[in-house]
Amino acid sequence: MQRPQPPLDEVMTFGEHLEALRWHLLRALAGVAVSMAICLALNKSLLNFLLAPLQHALAAHGAGGVVVRSLMEGLIIFLQVSLIGGLVLSSPWIAYQIWGFLAPGLYANERRMVHRSVPILVGLFLGGVFFGWFAALPPAVDFMVRFNLAMGFQLQITASSWVAFALAFPLAFGLAFELPLVMVLLARIGLVCGDTFRRHRKLVIVLLAVLSAVLTPSPDPLSMMMMLVPLVALYESGIWCVRIVERRRARRPQPSPNDAEHRDSTDLFASLLAPIIVSHMANAAKRAKFLPGQPVF
Repeated sequence: MQRPQPPLDEVMTFGEHLEALRWHLLRALAGVAVSMAICLALNKSLLNFLLAPLQHALAAHGAGGVVVRSLMEGLIIFLQVSLIGGLVLSSPWIAYQIWGFLAPGLYANERRMVHRSVPILVGLFLGGVFFGWFAALPPAVDFMVRFNLAMGFQLQITASSWVAFALAFPLAFGLAFELPLVMVLLARIGLVCGDTFRRHRKLVIVLLAVLSAVLTPSPDPLSMMMMLVPLVALYESGIWCVRIVERRRARRPQPSPNDAEHRDSTDLFASLLAPIIVSHMANAAKRAKFLPGQPVF
């Protein structure tokens, strides 16, 4: 029987937190299993979708085709596409389960801030993925096919190498498009101010060029420029967003340091980034009622 979850802000022991974590993990894994089964049934359509940009470029220039190097490679790709597709399809459910576990460790104002930030994060990521797949990938593939033909190479691209490339390319754009949110985060926690972003604009553009060269799976300059130009535009929009954040902060009355319901934004974002689990468990431990000699479980 499923263990009922306590309502938000209710005091929980360390053992109850572990039990809640177990149930959230089980639900997340069940969602992944169901999504992977759906992708197994639709695997042929998914694989055709992934191969479409490459096959279109190859057909346009009459060059080569997609091959496999071993008898097992087709089966491996079949399972790989199903697994990755299942993770992508179940990602909203996984995020919901993660949030269900983390929410009791946050105050009400922090939960409201997360509710406002998550749609922006997801929107920027999806915008980058769609831009990378539909706008940047086709001309990049066409350029690489033409370049190889001009060099006199015969193209026989393996299916596994293309699937890895086709998955990494839009993912890199999705991660890169989070730049404005990262800038706002740094401004909110007080590490960087808007004037710093404006003063070091030229240096940041150079760093963004290096980042574009690293993130794009292909070494061609067209792919790098297709990422660099949107990143520069996103950087400028990030400066504008940071300016708005700083203006709102200047107009906002400062909360009392003893007001537990208004923790500093540094605490909030520190708990939402890398050490979020540690912060959550530490917060739960402070609220738990442990007695000397009382067993944890």
